[in-house]
Order: sequence, then structure tokens, then C-alpha cells
Amino acid sequence: MTATRPTALWPLRSIALALLLALSACAGGGGSTGTGISGLTTAQGNVASTQSARRPPTRGEARIRLVHLLESLVPVRIAHAVGGVPNVTVTIEGTAFSSVTDANGSFSLKGDFGGPITLVFESGGAMPARLAINVPRGGTLTLTDVRLDEGNGQALADSRNLDFDGVVRSANCSNGTLDMVSQAAPDDGNRYPVNVQTATLRDAAGAPIQCADLSSGDVLLVQGLVRDDGGVDCREADRRGD
Repeated sequence: MTATRPTALWPLRSIALALLLALSACAGGGGSTGTGISGLTTAQGNVASTQSARRPPTRGEARIRLVHLLESLVPVRIAHAVGGVPNVTVTIEGTAFSSVTDANGSFSLKGDFGGPITLVFESGGAMPARLAINVPRGGTLTLTDVRLDEGNGQALADSRNLDFDGVVRSANCSNGTLDMVSQAAPDDGNRYPVNVQTATLRDAAGAPIQCADLSSGDVLLVQGLVRDDGGVDCREADRRGD
């Protein structure tokens, strides 16, 4: 039987994951994660669940599903499963970069890659599950609670956090969009549209600035979420070198 714990303790899981990934990054080579100091890119996160190809349920499984259905009708969600999925192989498609999830379902890949990539998750199910995403070279992508559906070959993450050092190529402040490239590889041909409409923007001294204060060539530390279309919804950005 899977161990459970009260909903009130659920935030501790996210805190524990963040601490574990931070310690792993430090052990793997030092330096600040996602600042582009080393020029290497990091893709990390945790696999929370996996679902293989569907088959007719046994009598025992049918009973369990009925219990879960009845529980879902109760207004208060009582508990969550503890831990993630271990021994899932995570690979960047077309490369030799690979990692295997640990006992908590955590993984971390670090190397010289960037732009549009596809993460492939293999746990011995019907087929590998894939997640296509845009990662600026030198940045850090953190996927929270990846859920694998190996029946249809898809992987979904509850959140896709990104931070990277980018160079502004142009600013369209009328719609709050910056056209940016990675500072680590500005000429690799990859562009990243960054939406700063609701972002907190600061100069190097920490003073608030506006989109109109930014110019071509400015370097920003961008923190936000990666969208399905490859763009970035920025939460906050700090201008470097004022």
C-alpha cells in the first residue's frame, strides 16, 4: 500500500525537491544555477507519476478504482501519495545526455545544449513519453511533478520554471514583449520571446525600471515560466552591468 500524508504537508514536498536539486547542482560543479557562469545548460525536475498502456482491469483493480471514484466525490481531498517515480531514464533526444531518477523521482541533466529540445522519459512502459520544450543555452529549466502517460507517449509537467541570462535584441513595449537570445550563445540561431507585461523589472542596483528603459544589447537575468509555444512568461528580470 502506498504511504500517504495529509494535504497540509504537501508544500513540504516542493520545498524538499527544491533543496535536493540545489544541493545536486552544487555537488555537480559549483556556481549559481541558471546564471550562465559555466555556459552549461541544466534541465532538472522530478517525475511524480507514470501511467502505462491501458488494459482491462483485474477484479481487484476494479474494486480499487471504485474506491478512488467514491473518494473523489468527497469535497475534501484527504491525502497525497508520498515520493516520486524512481529508475526512470531521462534523455535529451538525439544526444548522449542522460539521467536516471533517484528514489524521490528527481533527475538532473547538465551539459552543452540549448534551443528546442525533446526530453524522453523511459520507465519500461508501452512507449517512451516525450516533452518538447525550449531551453536557452546556459539557462536552468526546472520541471515540477512530471506526469508520464506511456500509453500515448506524452509527458506533462505541473510547472516549467526557467531562468537564464539573455541579451535583448529588440523591445516591443507596446505589447510588453522582448526579443531575446541567450548570452551564453547569442549567435546559435535561437530567439526567445519574453513577455514582461506583468514582470517586475529592476536595474543592477535593484531599482524598479520599465520596459521602455531597456535597449538592444542589455543583458537581463530572466526568471519565469516556459509556455507551450516556446516563449517565456517573465515573473522578474534584473538588468546586468549598470
